[in-house]
Amino acid sequence: MESTLAAEHALLIVDDRIARRVSMKLGLDFVGTARVVWLAEREAVIDSAADAIEQMAAGGYRISPKILEDLR
Repeated sequence: MESTLAAEHALLIVDDRIARRVSMKLGLDFVGTARVVWLAEREAVIDSAADAIEQMAAGGYRISPKILEDLR
């Protein structure tokens, strides 16, 4: 019962395409890392989402240009 309740109120942070598809099929709420970064900027937790994502990309984080555009 507890795991069902937790799943009903969980927000997953997933970037992997397969994980997103499975989450969608299971009806789970999810966002990607980039969305979390943009929300952090909006809430003034960080100064620049674009700078943060650029730093992440320099470290190997991959994100499609389409997703970046959709977030803006």
